[in-house]
Amino acid sequence: MTDLPTYPLTVEGVTAAVRSLDYDSWEIAQRLEDAGVKGIPGNECACPIARHLQLLLPGAEVFVEAEVVRVSGTERGAFGFDLPLTASVTLPDGAQDFVQEFDRGEYPELIEEVESHE
Repeated sequence: MTDLPTYPLTVEGVTAAVRSLDYDSWEIAQRLEDAGVKGIPGNECACPIARHLQLLLPGAEVFVEAEVVRVSGTERGAFGFDLPLTASVTLPDGAQDFVQEFDRGEYPELIEEVESHE
């Protein structure tokens, strides 16, 4: 796994983390594979992009929809108080393409194997 930067859990930090995905879908897939990130197609919180952003934004809950990332968590306020944080940021075009392609089953190397409990 490569060393990844982390961003503060602020609106600005969330925006910067999402903008760090401003590549075409193939390059995003390559970067996720290099980082050892996998996910589950059709799962908003287990998408590889959601999992990647959770690494970049420690302590955040991340949900990836078709075009938008929704992040929630706790932000340290100016006077040391914890404040709830919710932010929605539009995914860059390449990341939107990646989400659609991944959900269709493309990038099988990034699909996490899920155990069946039958």
